[in-house]
Amino acid sequence: MAAAILMLGNVLSRVLGLVREQVAAGTFGAGDAIAAFTIADNLQTLLFDLMVSGALQAALIPVLARLVIPGQIRPDELRHVGGALVSWVAIVTGSLAALGVILAPELVTGLTWFAGEEAARGPETRELAIRLVRIVMPAAALLGLGTVLQAMLHALGAVTAPALSTAARNVAIIIAMLVLADALGVESMAWGTLAGAGLIVLLQLWPLARHGALPVPNLDFGHPAVRRMGVLYLPVFAGLLVNAVAVVVDRGLAWGAGELAVGAMRYATTLVQMLLGLVAAA
Repeated sequence: MAAAILMLGNVLSRVLGLVREQVAAGTFGAGDAIAAFTIADNLQTLLFDLMVSGALQAALIPVLARLVIPGQIRPDELRHVGGALVSWVAIVTGSLAALGVILAPELVTGLTWFAGEEAARGPETRELAIRLVRIVMPAAALLGLGTVLQAMLHALGAVTAPALSTAARNVAIIIAMLVLADALGVESMAWGTLAGAGLIVLLQLWPLARHGALPVPNLDFGHPAVRRMGVLYLPVFAGLLVNAVAVVVDRGLAWGAGELAVGAMRYATTLVQMLLGLVAAA
Protein backbone atom coordinates (compact mmCIF):
# COMPACT_ATOMS: atom_id res chain seq x y z
CA MET A 1 0.00 0.00 0.00
CA ALA A 2 2.80 2.41 0.91
CA ALA A 3 4.52 1.72 -2.42
CA ALA A 4 1.30 2.46 -4.31
CA ILE A 5 0.83 5.75 -2.43
CA LEU A 6 4.41 6.80 -3.17
CA MET A 7 3.97 5.90 -6.84
CA LEU A 8 0.73 7.86 -7.14
CA GLY A 9 2.28 10.83 -5.35
CA ASN A 10 5.23 10.76 -7.74
CA VAL A 11 2.98 10.62 -10.81
CA LEU A 12 0.76 13.41 -9.49
CA SER A 13 3.72 15.66 -8.70
CA ARG A 14 5.21 15.09 -12.16
CA VAL A 15 1.95 15.87 -13.92
CA LEU A 16 1.36 18.98 -11.82
CA GLY A 17 4.96 20.02 -12.42
CA LEU A 18 4.25 19.93 -16.14
CA VAL A 19 1.06 21.95 -15.61
CA ARG A 20 3.06 24.45 -13.57
CA GLU A 21 5.50 24.95 -16.43
CA GLN A 22 2.67 25.17 -18.96
CA VAL A 23 1.09 27.97 -16.93
CA ALA A 24 4.48 29.68 -16.60
CA ALA A 25 5.14 29.40 -20.34
CA GLY A 26 1.70 30.74 -21.20
CA THR A 27 1.99 33.59 -18.71
CA PHE A 28 5.65 34.64 -18.89
CA GLY A 29 6.93 33.04 -22.10
CA ALA A 30 10.54 31.88 -22.33
CA GLY A 31 12.28 35.26 -22.26
CA ASP A 32 14.09 37.35 -19.69
CA ALA A 33 11.44 37.12 -16.95
CA ILE A 34 11.49 33.33 -16.77
CA ALA A 35 15.29 33.38 -17.14
CA ALA A 36 15.58 35.62 -14.08
CA PHE A 37 13.27 33.36 -12.08
CA THR A 38 15.15 30.24 -13.16
CA ILE A 39 18.45 31.70 -11.95
CA ALA A 40 16.87 32.60 -8.59
CA ASP A 41 15.18 29.21 -8.23
CA ASN A 42 18.38 27.38 -9.12
CA LEU A 43 20.27 29.23 -6.39
CA GLN A 44 17.83 28.27 -3.63
CA THR A 45 17.60 24.72 -4.99
CA LEU A 46 21.39 24.38 -4.89
CA LEU A 47 21.40 25.42 -1.23
CA PHE A 48 18.59 23.01 -0.39
CA ASP A 49 20.15 20.11 -2.29
CA LEU A 50 23.59 20.55 -0.76
CA MET A 51 22.39 21.02 2.81
CA VAL A 52 19.43 18.64 3.13
CA SER A 53 17.81 17.10 0.06
CA GLY A 54 20.53 14.60 -0.77
CA ALA A 55 20.48 13.28 2.79
CA LEU A 56 16.85 12.12 2.65
CA GLN A 57 17.34 8.64 1.19
CA ALA A 58 21.04 8.27 2.02
CA ALA A 59 21.01 9.21 5.70
CA LEU A 60 17.83 10.61 7.24
CA ILE A 61 15.35 7.81 6.56
CA PRO A 62 17.72 4.85 7.22
CA VAL A 63 18.95 6.24 10.54
CA LEU A 64 15.59 7.53 11.77
CA ALA A 65 13.89 4.24 10.89
CA ARG A 66 16.13 2.46 13.39
CA LEU A 67 14.78 4.67 16.17
CA VAL A 68 11.26 3.26 15.94
CA ILE A 69 12.09 -0.45 15.91
CA PRO A 70 10.53 -1.98 19.05
CA GLY A 71 13.02 -3.26 21.57
CA GLN A 72 15.88 -1.01 20.51
CA ILE A 73 15.23 2.66 21.23
CA ARG A 74 12.08 4.28 22.59
CA PRO A 75 9.93 6.15 20.05
CA ASP A 76 10.55 9.28 22.14
CA GLU A 77 14.09 9.10 20.81
CA LEU A 78 12.73 9.80 17.34
CA ARG A 79 11.25 13.05 18.60
CA HIS A 80 14.54 13.97 20.24
CA VAL A 81 16.74 13.18 17.23
CA GLY A 82 14.21 14.76 14.89
CA GLY A 83 14.25 17.86 17.08
CA ALA A 84 18.04 18.06 16.88
CA LEU A 85 17.85 17.82 13.09
CA VAL A 86 15.13 20.46 12.91
CA SER A 87 17.29 22.77 15.02
CA TRP A 88 20.35 22.09 12.88
CA VAL A 89 18.47 22.81 9.65
CA ALA A 90 16.88 25.94 11.11
CA ILE A 91 20.24 27.29 12.27
CA VAL A 92 22.52 26.28 9.39
CA THR A 93 20.22 26.36 6.37
CA GLY A 94 18.31 29.33 7.78
CA SER A 95 21.54 31.28 8.27
CA LEU A 96 22.77 30.42 4.78
CA ALA A 97 19.41 31.43 3.32
CA ALA A 98 19.59 34.76 5.16
CA LEU A 99 23.12 35.23 3.85
CA GLY A 100 21.81 34.46 0.37
CA VAL A 101 19.23 37.23 0.72
CA ILE A 102 21.93 39.69 1.73
CA LEU A 103 24.38 38.58 -0.95
CA ALA A 104 21.80 38.18 -3.72
CA PRO A 105 23.65 40.53 -6.13
CA GLU A 106 26.89 38.60 -5.69
CA LEU A 107 25.13 35.24 -6.15
CA VAL A 108 23.49 36.35 -9.38
CA THR A 109 26.84 37.64 -10.59
CA GLY A 110 28.51 34.35 -9.69
CA LEU A 111 25.98 32.37 -11.70
CA THR A 112 26.06 34.58 -14.78
CA TRP A 113 29.40 36.41 -14.93
CA PHE A 114 31.15 34.18 -17.47
CA ALA A 115 28.20 34.46 -19.85
CA GLY A 116 28.19 38.23 -19.87
CA GLU A 117 26.13 38.85 -16.68
CA GLU A 118 24.38 42.21 -17.05
CA ALA A 119 25.64 42.76 -20.60
CA ALA A 120 23.93 39.57 -21.80
CA ARG A 121 20.40 40.53 -20.75
CA GLY A 122 20.48 44.09 -19.49
CA PRO A 123 20.42 45.65 -16.00
CA GLU A 124 16.64 45.26 -15.64
CA THR A 125 16.81 41.46 -15.92
CA ARG A 126 19.72 41.30 -13.49
CA GLU A 127 17.86 43.43 -10.95
CA LEU A 128 14.78 41.25 -11.39
CA ALA A 129 16.86 38.14 -10.71
CA ILE A 130 18.22 39.75 -7.54
CA ARG A 131 14.71 40.57 -6.29
CA LEU A 132 13.57 37.04 -7.02
CA VAL A 133 16.53 35.53 -5.17
CA ARG A 134 15.55 37.53 -2.09
CA ILE A 135 12.00 36.18 -2.29
CA VAL A 136 12.75 32.50 -2.91
CA MET A 137 15.92 31.96 -0.87
CA PRO A 138 14.04 31.43 2.45
CA ALA A 139 12.24 28.55 0.71
CA ALA A 140 15.46 26.52 1.02
CA ALA A 141 15.21 26.64 4.83
CA LEU A 142 11.52 25.72 4.78
CA LEU A 143 12.17 22.84 2.38
CA GLY A 144 14.95 21.67 4.68
CA LEU A 145 12.59 21.59 7.66
CA GLY A 146 9.98 19.83 5.56
CA THR A 147 12.50 17.19 4.50
CA VAL A 148 13.37 16.33 8.10
CA LEU A 149 9.67 16.03 8.98
CA GLN A 150 9.07 13.87 5.90
CA ALA A 151 11.93 11.58 6.91
CA MET A 152 10.37 11.16 10.36
CA LEU A 153 7.06 10.18 8.78
CA HIS A 154 8.81 7.73 6.45
CA ALA A 155 10.47 6.18 9.49
CA LEU A 156 7.03 5.75 11.05
CA GLY A 157 5.66 4.20 7.86
CA ALA A 158 3.30 7.15 7.29
CA VAL A 159 3.98 8.03 3.66
CA THR A 160 0.82 9.82 2.50
CA ALA A 161 1.78 13.37 3.49
CA PRO A 162 5.36 13.07 2.16
CA ALA A 163 4.08 11.53 -1.08
CA LEU A 164 1.69 14.41 -1.70
CA SER A 165 4.03 17.21 -0.63
CA THR A 166 5.63 18.00 -3.97
CA ALA A 167 2.25 17.94 -5.69
CA ALA A 168 0.90 20.39 -3.10
CA ARG A 169 3.87 22.67 -3.67
CA ASN A 170 3.21 22.69 -7.40
CA VAL A 171 -0.44 23.54 -6.77
CA ALA A 172 0.63 26.51 -4.62
CA ILE A 173 2.86 27.83 -7.41
CA ILE A 174 0.14 27.36 -10.03
CA ILE A 175 -2.46 29.19 -7.92
CA ALA A 176 -0.02 32.02 -7.19
CA MET A 177 0.62 32.54 -10.89
CA LEU A 178 -3.05 32.41 -11.83
CA VAL A 179 -4.09 34.83 -9.08
CA LEU A 180 -1.12 37.20 -8.80
CA ALA A 181 0.58 37.28 -12.20
CA ASP A 182 -1.32 40.36 -13.41
CA ALA A 183 -0.30 42.32 -10.32
CA LEU A 184 3.19 40.98 -9.61
CA GLY A 185 4.44 39.51 -12.86
CA VAL A 186 6.98 36.72 -12.50
CA GLU A 187 7.35 37.58 -8.80
CA SER A 188 4.07 35.69 -8.36
CA MET A 189 5.95 32.51 -9.22
CA ALA A 190 8.57 33.32 -6.60
CA TRP A 191 5.97 33.95 -3.90
CA GLY A 192 4.23 30.72 -4.91
CA THR A 193 7.52 28.87 -4.52
CA LEU A 194 7.94 30.26 -1.02
CA ALA A 195 4.33 29.50 -0.08
CA GLY A 196 4.67 25.98 -1.48
CA ALA A 197 7.72 25.33 0.69
CA GLY A 198 5.80 26.49 3.76
CA LEU A 199 2.89 24.27 2.77
CA ILE A 200 5.16 21.23 2.73
CA VAL A 201 6.10 21.91 6.36
CA LEU A 202 2.47 22.35 7.40
CA LEU A 203 1.37 19.14 5.69
CA GLN A 204 3.73 17.05 7.81
CA LEU A 205 2.69 18.46 11.19
CA TRP A 206 -0.75 16.87 11.51
CA PRO A 207 0.34 13.26 10.80
CA LEU A 208 3.34 13.68 13.09
CA ALA A 209 1.07 14.95 15.85
CA ARG A 210 -1.30 12.04 15.26
CA HIS A 211 1.59 9.63 15.78
CA GLY A 212 2.75 11.52 18.87
CA ALA A 213 6.03 12.23 17.09
CA LEU A 214 6.25 16.01 16.78
CA PRO A 215 9.96 16.86 17.11
CA VAL A 216 11.20 18.62 20.20
CA PRO A 217 13.80 21.23 19.15
CA ASN A 218 17.14 20.78 20.92
CA LEU A 219 20.85 21.26 20.32
CA ASP A 220 22.00 17.66 20.84
CA PHE A 221 24.08 17.59 17.66
CA GLY A 222 26.45 15.10 19.26
CA HIS A 223 23.80 12.38 19.47
CA PRO A 224 25.09 9.13 17.90
CA ALA A 225 22.24 9.08 15.36
CA VAL A 226 22.98 12.64 14.26
CA ARG A 227 26.69 11.86 13.92
CA ARG A 228 25.84 8.73 11.93
CA MET A 229 23.80 10.79 9.48
CA GLY A 230 26.73 13.13 8.99
CA VAL A 231 29.05 10.22 8.18
CA LEU A 232 26.57 8.74 5.69
CA TYR A 233 25.97 12.09 4.03
CA LEU A 234 29.60 13.06 3.37
CA PRO A 235 30.04 11.02 0.14
CA VAL A 236 26.60 12.15 -1.04
CA PHE A 237 27.57 15.77 -0.41
CA ALA A 238 30.72 15.33 -2.49
CA GLY A 239 28.67 14.03 -5.41
CA LEU A 240 26.15 16.84 -5.09
CA LEU A 241 28.97 19.38 -5.06
CA VAL A 242 30.12 18.14 -8.46
CA ASN A 243 26.54 18.36 -9.72
CA ALA A 244 26.26 21.91 -8.35
CA VAL A 245 29.29 22.97 -10.38
CA ALA A 246 27.67 21.46 -13.48
CA VAL A 247 24.45 23.38 -12.82
CA VAL A 248 26.34 26.65 -12.39
CA VAL A 249 28.19 26.15 -15.69
CA ASP A 250 25.04 25.01 -17.49
CA ARG A 251 22.88 27.92 -16.36
CA GLY A 252 25.67 30.41 -16.81
CA LEU A 253 26.21 29.42 -20.43
CA ALA A 254 22.47 29.42 -21.13
CA TRP A 255 22.21 32.94 -19.67
CA GLY A 256 24.35 34.27 -22.50
CA ALA A 257 23.18 31.93 -25.27
CA GLY A 258 20.16 33.96 -26.34
CA GLU A 259 16.97 35.45 -24.96
CA LEU A 260 14.99 32.19 -25.01
CA ALA A 261 17.78 29.78 -24.07
CA VAL A 262 17.21 29.55 -20.30
CA GLY A 263 13.43 29.29 -20.62
CA ALA A 264 13.62 26.70 -23.39
CA MET A 265 16.05 24.59 -21.36
CA ARG A 266 13.82 24.89 -18.31
CA TYR A 267 10.70 23.69 -20.10
CA ALA A 268 12.54 20.91 -21.94
CA THR A 269 14.09 19.69 -18.68
CA THR A 270 10.68 19.56 -17.01
CA LEU A 271 9.28 17.45 -19.85
CA VAL A 272 12.21 15.02 -19.73
CA GLN A 273 12.01 14.74 -15.94
CA MET A 274 8.29 14.04 -16.11
CA LEU A 275 8.84 11.19 -18.56
CA LEU A 276 11.68 9.76 -16.49
CA GLY A 277 9.57 10.06 -13.34
CA LEU A 278 6.66 8.22 -14.93
CA VAL A 279 8.97 5.43 -16.11
CA ALA A 280 10.50 5.15 -12.64
CA ALA A 281 7.04 5.06 -11.04
CA ALA A 282 5.99 2.27 -13.37
